[in-house]
Amino acid sequence: MDNGLTAIVAEVPRESKEPLRAKFGAKSIRYTERAIVSDRVTRLWSSRNELVKRLLANKCELCDSTDNIQVHHIRKLKDIQRHYCGRPNPPEWVIRQIELRRKTLVVSGECHRCIHAGIYDGPKLT
Repeated sequence: MDNGLTAIVAEVPRESKEPLRAKFGAKSIRYTERAIVSDRVTRLWSSRNELVKRLLANKCELCDSTDNIQVHHIRKLKDIQRHYCGRPNPPEWVIRQIELRRKTLVVSGECHRCIHAGIYDGPKLT
């Protein structure tokens, strides 16, 4: 190369146009005293997400039980907001999910069964 660097240059000639050039290794590899070398490995995930923290607490968010912890999941938060909008007494699990603004709720097996059966009448969440 013209500036004294070593590189591989691939050139494809074309009619009535400049040739196509690809340069490989055209960057300087000279020693620099002030260069900062960073050998840190970047972490893809900085910390555990909120659901994992809630699961690791191993406690039902409705009744504080530690037996058979499961996750209740709904498709869309908007669905339960629309379904229970204007009703005088929505179930406590609905209120909790709307307050948390989450589609998941960590519950005990018994609470989960009652939620799906439509008979959950647990303690008030205040």
